[in-house]
Amino acid sequence: MTGVTSGLATPVLAVAGGTASGKSTLAVALAQHHPDSVVLIHLDDFYVPAQDPLRGVRTLSATGAETLDWNHPGSIDEDAVTAAIDSAAGSGRYRLVVVEGLFALTLPAVAARAAWRVYVDTPDDIRLARKILRKIEVQRQDPRVSLLNYL
Repeated sequence: MTGVTSGLATPVLAVAGGTASGKSTLAVALAQHHPDSVVLIHLDDFYVPAQDPLRGVRTLSATGAETLDWNHPGSIDEDAVTAAIDSAAGSGRYRLVVVEGLFALTLPAVAARAAWRVYVDTPDDIRLARKILRKIEVQRQDPRVSLLNYL
């Protein structure tokens, strides 16, 4: 395949973008369109346990409580990401490995393996509106929390 520089048998596509930019929607659509040849790895599945104070990066939430910093690449288990990518790319079962997430272009483990990189650029106001709606619908969270975190 032209352009593949990662050295893996199966090429890797890294899809990144800001929170609620549409990166997961794009990656899922690609995987659904090619269900037998594309495997999808969500970086959201690789955060260190939030209750483990010795791993990840900590921050203060909008309510003042110490919590895992979900917006810092140091809160991702990069060793586990590396193992998942290498396992999928080395399995011979897929024609493409898609890695999507907030840090898909910044984590060295992903960047070193990505043959192609996509950044989903969505205006901040659209992303904020999507995030608030998602927090209300999925987590029943008060929208003020998202707004305080945004500010």
